[in-house]
Amino acid sequence: MPSIHSTITKYILTGLFLVALMTGVIIDKFTRQQFNSEFNKTLQTKAWTLATLTEQDNDKVDFDFADEMMPEFIRPDNPEYFQLWLGNGELLEKSHSLAGKELPFLKINLGDTHFQDVVLPDGNPGRLVAIRFTPQLDDEEDDDERTDQHSDVLARTDSDPLETVTLVIAKNRSELIHNLMVNRVVIFIAFISMLLMSYLIILLATRKGLSPLTELSTQVQKVDDQSLDTKIQPYEMYSELTTITTQLNYLFSRLNAAFKREKRFSSNVSHELRTPIAELLALSDVARSCVDDPEMSRQFYDDVKDVAQNMNKIVETMLNLAQSDLGAVEKELTVFNLHDCIQTAIKRAEISNKNKLEIEWDPSASNSIQIYSDWGKLTQILTNIISNAFKYGRSESIISITPAVQGQFLSLSISNYSTDLETEDLERLTESFWRKDEARTGGENTGLGLALVDMLCQVLNINLVFTLTEGRLFTVTLSNISAHQ
Repeated sequence: MPSIHSTITKYILTGLFLVALMTGVIIDKFTRQQFNSEFNKTLQTKAWTLATLTEQDNDKVDFDFADEMMPEFIRPDNPEYFQLWLGNGELLEKSHSLAGKELPFLKINLGDTHFQDVVLPDGNPGRLVAIRFTPQLDDEEDDDERTDQHSDVLARTDSDPLETVTLVIAKNRSELIHNLMVNRVVIFIAFISMLLMSYLIILLATRKGLSPLTELSTQVQKVDDQSLDTKIQPYEMYSELTTITTQLNYLFSRLNAAFKREKRFSSNVSHELRTPIAELLALSDVARSCVDDPEMSRQFYDDVKDVAQNMNKIVETMLNLAQSDLGAVEKELTVFNLHDCIQTAIKRAEISNKNKLEIEWDPSASNSIQIYSDWGKLTQILTNIISNAFKYGRSESIISITPAVQGQFLSLSISNYSTDLETEDLERLTESFWRKDEARTGGENTGLGLALVDMLCQVLNINLVFTLTEGRLFTVTLSNISAHQ
């Protein structure tokens, strides 16, 4: 699997390679053109310099050239070459460096300049320039002052009023080729050096820039199901990683809480179901020994039904809680009367009123209050709260139900005096299977009632608050219930 470091390095180096390659090609092409242009200008300048040495009068063309003035045409090492032809192709003059050889005669138009790569008479690579021009006219008839100079004179035989001359100069271009090669080598070395330096810079930059991410990856790899409470510590405070670190720590804390809850839930489920299962096994043994006793058989069937109903209640509650964790609980919002909701909840909870506690509430006041909520879920909430008040309330105490409308919202308080509840117990009331007295297992005491209440309140966006006074008056307050006007 490729790493971020290698991917960034690869793409940056590829981009730099292409840019450097294109730049190198452009520089090489430009310098080649410059070198060739300078070389051509030198040849062309020398050609026109020699052209100024040609003169013509009415019947002849003279080439006034002195070897000692231009020794490059007579030196034995790396000589230069020239050759002149008249317009009809007759040889006018050539340099001593040519000896018995000749330069190529090029047919070009008058005034044109032509460059061409050639192999020189000495076998070296060279370049020539060819020009065709009309020699200047010479009006002087006294030739005595030029007796010390070498002069070739050819009588004109054609009928043209002015003669044209073709001049070709050739020069060794080995030095030019060498300079171009050196230039290309320099560009190549610079290209490789730039890539190497770029690679080192990118390597250091990406390693430094990605070091916080590498450290974060190392810390995350060390986290397993046994160390979910570990906090990821930011290596360096970068804005891009702060959010990731915070979110990872939040997710790990959620996972840790979920794992702990799952372990506790599994342990409690096995404990809670073990009791009714043991009761069913015991009842089956009793049933075998009391086959002939009708009274005992009827009692057996009633006991089996109670145990099965209790198990069904536990399973249904656990399924509801599981659906809540998955976010699969839906709500059906309708408008209904608060009086009907409270009265239904009281009737359903009455089965838990073993101590015959009384409920104090004002039916007429609640009858005038309309609620916009989920009838079934709100009724179940009130049923569980009132049922708990019946089960754990102080004997001969009164349970009070008090509604209060504040603007568009309703709050509902259910109060009763507790026997053994403490302030530090309030935060654990909504934990699944938690009981103040662990001995109260089996029967109807599942420890899931308030956990279900908390879950349903979250679904309906109802605020659930527990308070306990010094006199042990325990109050459950439901607020943020939508009141329908």
